[in-house]
Amino acid sequence: MAQIGSLIEVAISPESTPGTYIAPVGSEYLPNAGADFDNVKESAMLTAGFGRIEDISQSKVSFLSGQGKIAFPLGINNAGNFLASLFGQFDGSPTGAGPYTHDYTLLNNNTHQSFTIVLYDPELGYRAFPYQMLDSWTIEAEKNGEYIVVDSSWKGASEQTGETPVASAYDTSEYFFTPDNMTVKVASNVAGLSGASAETLEKITMGGSKNVEVKGKIGSTGVDRVRNKRFGMTGQIVTELDGTTDQQFALTQGTKAMEVTFAVPSTSYALVFTFHQLAFETPQVSKDNDGLSILTRPFKLERASSGMVTASLVNGISAYPLT
Repeated sequence: MAQIGSLIEVAISPESTPGTYIAPVGSEYLPNAGADFDNVKESAMLTAGFGRIEDISQSKVSFLSGQGKIAFPLGINNAGNFLASLFGQFDGSPTGAGPYTHDYTLLNNNTHQSFTIVLYDPELGYRAFPYQMLDSWTIEAEKNGEYIVVDSSWKGASEQTGETPVASAYDTSEYFFTPDNMTVKVASNVAGLSGASAETLEKITMGGSKNVEVKGKIGSTGVDRVRNKRFGMTGQIVTELDGTTDQQFALTQGTKAMEVTFAVPSTSYALVFTFHQLAFETPQVSKDNDGLSILTRPFKLERASSGMVTASLVNGISAYPLT
């Protein structure tokens, strides 16, 4: 039967054992802002000649994996699993008696937290893809803009059939962020962020890659291991051009620290990213005759002595994972 994409439901659940399917908690289903995820087949081709000019004589499946993109609105509760997929681990010791504070730091190894991705599709049924790892992500916010969406790509094992469907039970306490919930501060170093004033931004983009590799083995066509590799982050800050100070600084070897906060109004709930050392790349100034001059400052993150990036999540959930 015909269907539209919004009927597809998506859940991303942390695995207890890498590669072993875990059924999602109903509240781990995410509002689907775009799901382009499926099995990926690689084939071996026999190109040897048999006295003919045709280029391929036969082929067979050589490797099957599950890969694709998932987009979802960023919320104060679903951020817990997302941050674990980004940093590779959960906070094993949250603090507080409610609200609870979850601190995330980068796990410095190549075996980050894995997840099972479930797609509940009216046409194709309940589909489970275990051993998934976050490969890359992007968050973009623009003044007077839409809800904040996480665009993420994942790599891991191919579809695992025969699992019992778990019904969705969307988190009714979730708060989804919009750009007016954000505050961005920039300072010379992390220590200076607490006293810094909020930036007046037109737009901010931040994201990164974990360079995930799915690995097979001789004797099998399936995924045997999933490994994250080098971790990097980039982004850009867009402001009105106001003098030459910011533009000129971006051309030096100097670095800055940045704090990006997503706050739930009238509560202490918040998600805070701290970028410890931004190195700016070549700045760009718009030259539109009919528009205001806009300064775009692309950046890359460097590792400082205190790290590259950390995050703190304050919400009403006592501990992650939920399963």
